[in-house]
Amino acid sequence: MTSSYVILALPWETDDVMGTGYTDEFGNFTIHGCADDFGAWNDPDLLLFIMHRCPEPGHTISIPHRFRTVPLERKYMPDEIDVPLVRLDHE
Repeated sequence: MTSSYVILALPWETDDVMGTGYTDEFGNFTIHGCADDFGAWNDPDLLLFIMHRCPEPGHTISIPHRFRTVPLERKYMPDEIDVPLVRLDHE
């Protein structure tokens, strides 16, 4: 199963979406965006929100949308971040 919709956003701030995208048939996605929080001390905390319709463990029928949040490390933000594997069928 591939996810249907991917959002890169800042926590607590629902209006600060950095970028959105859809997966291809292999589950790969690309998101473009940037962020800046007010003040030099306040670096953005990045979260990857994935909305998907994967079945729950032990079931074969897709349910309405489920959500998965993946925090991204803030120590260094290169131009490209590789998220190697996100299991959507396990909590």
